[in-house]
Amino acid sequence: MTSIHAFIRHRRQVLGLDQQQFADALDVPRNIVEAWEKTRGLVPSRIEQRRIADLLQVSMGELMAVLALTNDRACPRTLSIRRPRF
Repeated sequence: MTSIHAFIRHRRQVLGLDQQQFADALDVPRNIVEAWEKTRGLVPSRIEQRRIADLLQVSMGELMAVLALTNDRACPRTLSIRRPRF
């Protein structure tokens, strides 16, 4: 079974992006990307899921299918953090 965490990490790497580049493209801190990619880490919020799907070049349906396969007990937390704009 593929978790959302492994899926994000794999697709990011396939696209040749490091965590910082991915974070910059999504306008989130790098440590949030790191948390999304941890096996028992955070799950991206609904708002971020659309942006992630676009950046990873996958459909929302594909991303949602992976989310549905991810065991809710393994990753119950979501967190949405945006960098402050100055």
